[in-house]
Amino acid sequence: MNFYLASEGGYKPAWGPPTSTLKYVVQNSRNFLPLLIYIFDSFCEVDYEFTPYIAELFNTLTNIAYSKSSLPIPILHPITPHQVILGIRGILNHHALIPTASLFNLKTIGPKLPYLALINLGLASSLFHSSLKYGTQMCDEFSMLIATFIVFYRLLSFSQSTFSPRFLLVDMSACNTLRSLREQIGMPWAALLEMHGYWHILTGIGVYIFMVLVECLAVERKSDIAADGLRVSTHPTFKMSPPNPLLSALGKISHLLSLTLFLTSIFTSPASAATDTYDYIVIGSGPGGGPLASNLARANYTVLLLDAGDQSVQGTDGQYPPSITWDFFVKHYEDKERTMKFSHLTWRRADGSYWVGRDNPPSDAKLLGVYYPRGATVGGSSMINEMCTFLPSESDWDYIVQVTGDKSWSAANMRKIFMQIEHNNYLPKNTSGHGFDGYFQVGLEKPNKLQNPGLQVVQAIAASLGKDPSKVLDMVKTDPNGDDPKRDQTEGIFGLPRHVKPNFERFSARDYIVDTLNAKFPLTLQMNALATRVLFGNSTKCGAKPRATGVEYLQGTSLYKGDSRYVSSNKGVLKQAIARKEVIISGGAFNSPQLLMLSGIGPQDQLKQFNISVVVNSPGVGNNLMDNQEMPVVGQVTTSGSGMPGGCTMLKTKHAAYDERDILVFGGPFVFRGFWPANQTNTALPQDAIGTYGMSMVKMHPQNHLGTVKLVSSNPQDMPEINFNHFAEGKEIDMGAMKDTIAWARKVYGNVSTPTGPVQLLEPPCPAGVDANGACGKADEDWITAQTFGHHPTSTCAIGNDTNPNAVLDSRFRVRGVSGLRVVDASTFPRIPGSFPVVATFMVSQKATNTLLEDAKLDQC
Repeated sequence: MNFYLASEGGYKPAWGPPTSTLKYVVQNSRNFLPLLIYIFDSFCEVDYEFTPYIAELFNTLTNIAYSKSSLPIPILHPITPHQVILGIRGILNHHALIPTASLFNLKTIGPKLPYLALINLGLASSLFHSSLKYGTQMCDEFSMLIATFIVFYRLLSFSQSTFSPRFLLVDMSACNTLRSLREQIGMPWAALLEMHGYWHILTGIGVYIFMVLVECLAVERKSDIAADGLRVSTHPTFKMSPPNPLLSALGKISHLLSLTLFLTSIFTSPASAATDTYDYIVIGSGPGGGPLASNLARANYTVLLLDAGDQSVQGTDGQYPPSITWDFFVKHYEDKERTMKFSHLTWRRADGSYWVGRDNPPSDAKLLGVYYPRGATVGGSSMINEMCTFLPSESDWDYIVQVTGDKSWSAANMRKIFMQIEHNNYLPKNTSGHGFDGYFQVGLEKPNKLQNPGLQVVQAIAASLGKDPSKVLDMVKTDPNGDDPKRDQTEGIFGLPRHVKPNFERFSARDYIVDTLNAKFPLTLQMNALATRVLFGNSTKCGAKPRATGVEYLQGTSLYKGDSRYVSSNKGVLKQAIARKEVIISGGAFNSPQLLMLSGIGPQDQLKQFNISVVVNSPGVGNNLMDNQEMPVVGQVTTSGSGMPGGCTMLKTKHAAYDERDILVFGGPFVFRGFWPANQTNTALPQDAIGTYGMSMVKMHPQNHLGTVKLVSSNPQDMPEINFNHFAEGKEIDMGAMKDTIAWARKVYGNVSTPTGPVQLLEPPCPAGVDANGACGKADEDWITAQTFGHHPTSTCAIGNDTNPNAVLDSRFRVRGVSGLRVVDASTFPRIPGSFPVVATFMVSQKATNTLLEDAKLDQC
């Protein structure tokens, strides 16, 4: 069960997290008890806004408020005394009747007890609103029972009509409006709209007046009063009585307003009425958004984490149910003829089934494109990836410093952030450059032996690099993420760490989210919630910049057309959530730019095409799509063994960009040619024979920035059009490095010893035969053009400097042109980081956490 815990204003509570039951709201009951939610959701005052010692400043002060003449500086309401001052005044005025007696004489203390109870109530309520602790809540409630006992007794005895204190309901039902108005007005006048404070004041006056009435009724004989030289009309306690017509008018208004609010709360559909309010709203629970939302909640901010998927049961060894993915279909080229050369295109038949292949599709099949699955569950793509945890090059971080001037992105600082999040499970404690106390679990398999065919292939790789083939077992256990200044230039065989737990079960962002929820931090996870647009307010607080104030989303299962369970008749229920501080988009490289554009931030021509109001003309949104180019080099070995080589190989080709290694190779008795739906129906799709061995390359530092993500409509349930435009720029470097790797791999295969070798070369095919260097000229280039794929999309909401019109974000993740809105995920990188960007995305999430916590106490503009 998930609880809402209030701690909102930026100061860490000096008394610890709130424990009051009035500050807990069971989220699962929101659709059933809207009235209860209105009453108990934080009393509509921002907590710990001014000091870490007082949670609700105005609700605390109004319990001990004073008249203009009582204290030197009037606060809130210059003519309104309250419980403590009223109680003291009542005692003093009563004592004036018998000035010769002791103030607390046992014979005369009885009539003063109600006033003592009123003082006790004011103090106890002040303690509760300042601390929000369960103990002080009990004191407050008990003091109310004491103070109101005599009031209820007299009220029932005289059959008087009630004067209902409905200001609490006013505050809760109109909380969003009141908070918006208070933000626009600013202090000190915004304090006049702290409605719960008026409730304190007016109920205090009511109790006090009733005590005066009781005292007057207790005077039995006018002659006795006259003998003391007093008259009822001149009794000292009557000095605080307001005119009866005012009380009557307030009572009637209160009754009418109360009835209206009650009926609205009960009979209005929760789906269309209630909007939830949080400090931060994070959209997407993957490696960017999931840890960020958890970290903000652990800092005692209230956070709503929206995810369009379910909370899947995660598997081991990279396995996952297909229902936790969104099935995107992409283009590799704008030229359809070149895209059509890919061997594993996906088509949809009339009955809705998939057919995979290139040649002779069924007559009823419609081309969808290249299958490109993304995680669509709690944890995002960290739930479906291969879990490879390989730090990017230092130059990838220093490049961000170069384009922004922000030195906090330096490789040295990002190494510290990696150490901050890492929980290393494979190295000795205190190993330089690693962390052992973070949440991000990292493991490295260390085999006791290697078996064929992997053993002899990796021995041939070692020999090609001038390494001792007899030491490959040690090599595949080597840490590739060490803090070595020569790391990015060093070729060799290394271990390949993965984000796994000590038992080698997958660790994902989901685990950290679940741990945060179980620890009762103020995180609300809302699943099956498809964000449709960011909401912007009209506040002038941020000058001319529109300010993000919340999110609109559809509630329902499988609402996105990328979900294999999507049904067109399921439209979902439209809801809204409000953010007091900021909204953070973490939808990934495809969905973050889509949501920005649906919200009016993007290339204006594209927005106008679909009648989307332009909030900011930001031409970089959806552009700059990048991916690592991947492709296997395939051979047929002579042994049928299943031994995996373990680890990976890092190469520096003749076409290496930035003078550092640019190819990562992994492999084994399998061939990785990309993805296609497992439930496809083409029975003639070629299958690899036993003994097929693949060496898969991952081309790092791609030079092509011309991929795009474009809207196809203004419907948030539609998938965007995605085109990677492979090799559209930087072809000489990218394709040159891949050709270098193919030639190298062929020579390695040629040197594999028996019984695994000799290895027959299969892909890329070379009908004319390879040259002495292992190359095959144009045939290799054509094969690369046709069969290159990828699955590491990044950079569609890129960080950049003020002079770059395509820079969507600044170096603090803020969306340019608006305030209160950030993007934190793999789309933020100005260029793709390393071979597997997942660890870099977890690191960026932590950096964003640090940045947001720094900014939390500042003006949000």
